[in-house]
Amino acid sequence: NILENTSYLFFGWGTLAQRSFYGWGSHLDNDHMFQVGGNFVRGFPAAFQKGNRAALLSWEYRSPHLTFFYTAMAGVLFTDWGVAFDKAIQNKKTAVSAGFGIRLSFIEFDNNIFRIDVGFPLNEDEFNAGTSINLGLHHIF
Repeated sequence: NILENTSYLFFGWGTLAQRSFYGWGSHLDNDHMFQVGGNFVRGFPAAFQKGNRAALLSWEYRSPHLTFFYTAMAGVLFTDWGVAFDKAIQNKKTAVSAGFGIRLSFIEFDNNIFRIDVGFPLNEDEFNAGTSINLGLHHIF
């Protein structure tokens, strides 16, 4: 079961985007458990946490795009908060990250958005550049 909400506030100086997510199940096998990390809390490794339940909150500031020839480019600042757990959330550490990203859109590719994000864990002692870079097509939400 999943409850998910996204909302957007559009301004002349950019867009504020918000995503909240809560998922729950019971007796999920390892392949179907909810996962925190990767696209769910950028800056943490994929499947940093797993569980039968998960909660996520993301905020993004998306700048207006600049156009160069056939390419549109924009910047993003974000923060992600997430936790995966089984029955009780009390003993689980919430994964918190912040970071920045670049969005590129090429007219030749039907205006698909190419995404590069760099996330920094805010409540972990070690920074791992390999898990901090997140690539993808389209906005995460």
